[in-house]
Amino acid sequence: MHRGPSAIKRALAAALRLAGDQRGATAVEYGLIVALIVIVIIAGVAGVADETTSMWNNVSDSVSGVVNPPDRHEP
Repeated sequence: MHRGPSAIKRALAAALRLAGDQRGATAVEYGLIVALIVIVIIAGVAGVADETTSMWNNVSDSVSGVVNPPDRHEP
């Protein structure tokens, strides 16, 4: 199937129309901003999750030590 020069000219004209459209550029800019915000939120949540897990592990260890004290053998 041969498309010929008219198909190439139409494709080039469509590409030039899209390149000159400011709405598309603005949408891409907003998309990049949203992506950056999402990355920052994910990084923040990951850091908070590690700290929260560590805190609850410490609480669990403390409660386990009180509820189930270690056996003490007197010599």
